[in-house]
Amino acid sequence: FMMYGFYQCLDSFLYVWTFLPIRIFLAILHAFFSFRFTSKRKILFMCLFFVVSARLFEPAQIIDLVKGFIIIGCTIPLCFMDISVVYHVVRAQAAIKLYMFFNMLEICDRLLASFGQDTLDAVYWTATEPRRKHSAEKLFLWVMVAIVYCFIHAFLVLLQAITLNVAFNSQNKMLLIIMLSNNFIELKHSVFKKFDRNNLFQLSCSDCRERFHYCILLFIVCVRNLDQFDWDW
Repeated sequence: FMMYGFYQCLDSFLYVWTFLPIRIFLAILHAFFSFRFTSKRKILFMCLFFVVSARLFEPAQIIDLVKGFIIIGCTIPLCFMDISVVYHVVRAQAAIKLYMFFNMLEICDRLLASFGQDTLDAVYWTATEPRRKHSAEKLFLWVMVAIVYCFIHAFLVLLQAITLNVAFNSQNKMLLIIMLSNNFIELKHSVFKKFDRNNLFQLSCSDCRERFHYCILLFIVCVRNLDQFDWDW
């Protein structure tokens, strides 16, 4: 079950960077040809995103376009961040502060994940609801909220990766301490509790997602360190 859950997370992760851009390109291409041969009036390009027309986009295509717009809107501000400054600020902290900071980031990550799921569901529903109920201002507001949420959550994950990078490069092996301490805390809170079937399934899914999250963070740390040593790709 753990391997199956890990591969499910990997499939969802790779979908965003491989299959989703292809779907967005095909949706825009389909809308372009549909508009060219069937429409008799010109509309602005932004209206393709905020004014839903059944002739141009299917509901699944609208969701793909919204996902792409949110990813782009979240990625652009992150590109202007100076990671080295954040790294040295985190590195200047003591070991106990680093441990507490990492635990605080993990708690915030879980809270933001719960909030973000509801936010994205609201965005997708607003984008695909019937035309008579659709409002461009309402969709624009929800998309902006989703972009702000994704930026905050992405920055938090980036802080987690930087914290692990600091622990990885430290001489007292704080990385092992941080990872093992979190696992022991989870074991202490879970092993003596009685769960029914549904709660146990949710706990297992959450554990699979967390293990995949750690693997991605460690992959980022390894790539970052290899880049610092001018590793030949």
